[in-house]
Amino acid sequence: MRSQQTHHGVAVVLFLTFFGTDVQAACNPPNPPSTYDFYPGTGYPSGSVATYPWQTPADTDFEAFETYANGSVIESSTNKALQSHLEVTSGTLTSKYVGAAAYRRAKTDDFNFRMLIQGLSSGKRVKWTDQAIEARFYVDAWHASDDTWQGVHLFGRYRTENDLYVASLRRDGSTYIKRKLCGTYTTIATGLLKDAGGATRPFNAHQWYTLTFSVVSNQLKFFVDDVEQLAATDGTFSWGTMGIRTDYANVYFDDIIISDQ
Repeated sequence: MRSQQTHHGVAVVLFLTFFGTDVQAACNPPNPPSTYDFYPGTGYPSGSVATYPWQTPADTDFEAFETYANGSVIESSTNKALQSHLEVTSGTLTSKYVGAAAYRRAKTDDFNFRMLIQGLSSGKRVKWTDQAIEARFYVDAWHASDDTWQGVHLFGRYRTENDLYVASLRRDGSTYIKRKLCGTYTTIATGLLKDAGGATRPFNAHQWYTLTFSVVSNQLKFFVDDVEQLAATDGTFSWGTMGIRTDYANVYFDDIIISDQ
């Protein structure tokens, strides 16, 4: 298939009222003024990835990290002007040529790394509706941590750092789809990593895994290596962007694919 951990607010109960509205205004109490907002103000175009494709340096809707010099910084939270198709909000993404064949990858060694996909139309960020993000992950080393959310994650319909969906593969092999609304996480679905036959399998370092998070209409689905891990229904957010998050790991990335299914 081609497809932030603070708790300071109390979410309102009627989630369906958020379709097309400003989540910041709906939070009670409101998100703090310091909350990172990917869509400040108004006037953003909105539609599917098919309507508003993601333009990368070498392709459309695909980033394989082939165009960057070895060892160069691709994007960093301290310099967000390096790329127009990505925005790193925490940490640094670096180009790495790996092995004798010099395979071209991207890597982060930050304990908390956050990167958002930036779609643009006439210079304005796109509020994507139906969307799916796929990426390959390779954990090179785990950091020492007692945090249960240590692992790799994909964002869906991300609006602010406090308002988003996230699909997670944790170090212990557990899988999650969560909603973060007004800074409070709610688990929508959870399970254990499984293979195509339904048997549980470990999440190992030094092994590539392909993760896909699809958010189409109110249907949320999480895949690992093309095997559906979790599915859920939630209508809280109808638009936003996508992204990647890692916690307490040195991680290589490759082959980010954006689609609308």
